[in-house]
Amino acid sequence: MKIKYLIVTILSTVLLFTCVANVKADKHTMLGSLSYHKVSQNVTLNKNTKNTLVYNHVPNSNYKNIKPQKLNKLNLHTKNIHVDCVANQGTRYNWYRLVIKHNPNTVKKHWIYGDALK
Repeated sequence: MKIKYLIVTILSTVLLFTCVANVKADKHTMLGSLSYHKVSQNVTLNKNTKNTLVYNHVPNSNYKNIKPQKLNKLNLHTKNIHVDCVANQGTRYNWYRLVIKHNPNTVKKHWIYGDALK
C-alpha cells in the first residue's frame, strides 16, 4: 500500500512540475482573476499603435469566442476615446473597454491592453 501511495505522489509531483514549467506569461495569457470596475473617462492612444490588437472580450476571461482585431482596422477618427470599464488582473497594466461610436446608432466596444494608452 505504501508503494502505491509513493508512486502516485511521485507522479502527481512530476505532473504538477511539468504543468507549472510550461506556463508562458505574456499580456494575452496572464495568470490571476479578473475584477471589473465601471469608470467614465477619456483616454489617449499611444502614437505607435500599428500592431496593437483589440478584443471583443478580455483575453484571459472565461469567454470561449474571443476575437482579436487590429486597432488600425477600426477607422478611428480621433485619438481621444471614451472608456466605460476597466478590468484589473493584478499585472502592470489593466485592460480598458473602449466605447467607439461610428454614428449615433452604432456603438462598438473593444478591450485594449493598457500599454497602448498614454
